[in-house]
Amino acid sequence: MFDEAKFVLFGDSITQFANENFNAGHPNTHFFFQSSLQKDYVRKLDIINRGFSGYNSNHARVILPRILESDPNIKLMTVFFGTNDAVQTIQYVPLDKYAENVSFMIDEIKKKNIKPILIGPGLHQSFSFVAEKLNLSEVPEDNGNNITNKEYSELAKMVAEKHGIPFIDLWQGLRIAGGWSEDQLLKQDIDLGEFLLDNVHLNCNGYKVLYDLLMDSIRKNYPEYSPEEMDFKCQYWRSIDPNNIEGTIFQSYHTPP
Repeated sequence: MFDEAKFVLFGDSITQFANENFNAGHPNTHFFFQSSLQKDYVRKLDIINRGFSGYNSNHARVILPRILESDPNIKLMTVFFGTNDAVQTIQYVPLDKYAENVSFMIDEIKKKNIKPILIGPGLHQSFSFVAEKLNLSEVPEDNGNNITNKEYSELAKMVAEKHGIPFIDLWQGLRIAGGWSEDQLLKQDIDLGEFLLDNVHLNCNGYKVLYDLLMDSIRKNYPEYSPEEMDFKCQYWRSIDPNNIEGTIFQSYHTPP
C-alpha cells in the first residue's frame, strides 16, 4: 500500500528548478511546476525530482540506470535533456550522439515497464536581451541559438516517434504561447522574457506552458495515469468504519461519496 507508485521528473536544471518561484510580476508568478503536479497526484503518485543542473545527455545516460535501480515502482517518467547538449561549451553533444543517448535512455526506461515522455529543448534567448536583467557588465557572446535548439528538438521528436512514445515539443509550445512566428525566433531578434528567466531557464510562465503540455500529453497518451482517472490511496475519511478501521481504511476510492 505505501510502496507508493512514482512519477519521476528526469532532466537538467530546468527540471531541478521546477519548484523555484522565478520572475515575479508575471501573470503566473505563483505557479510552481512540480508543486502543481504534486497537487494533481496527491495520494496517487509520488512526484520525484531527479533534475541535475548543467547535465547533458552524456551525463544522463550514465546515471539513469542507478536512478531506475534506486527508485522502485516508477509508473511515469519525463526525460528532458538537450538544452545543454546544444550549446557551444564543454557541455556540447553532437546531434548524432544526442540521438543515440536519448534512444538508449528510452530503451532502459521501457525495459522497466515505465511510461516515458520525452521533452525537447525549448527556446534560447540572446544575451543582448538579458544582460541588464542579469546585471552583466558586458554582454557575453551567445553560446546557443534557436536554430540549434530547434534541430535538437526535431531530432528528439524523431527518436520519440521511432520508439512509439509521446513527445512534448516545448520549442513550438512556447512559440505558440508567445504568438511568434518561427522566422522571428530563428532571427533571435525578439525578447523572450515573457517565458524565460535568462537565456534558457523557464520562469513561472514558461513552466505553466510546460505543465499544460505535459498534462495534455498524459491525458492523450496515458489516460490511465491522468489524475482524474486514478484512485486515491486509502479510504475517504467519512467512509472508514469506526468499528472496523483496519478492515476499511486501506480501501481506495475514486471520488468522495
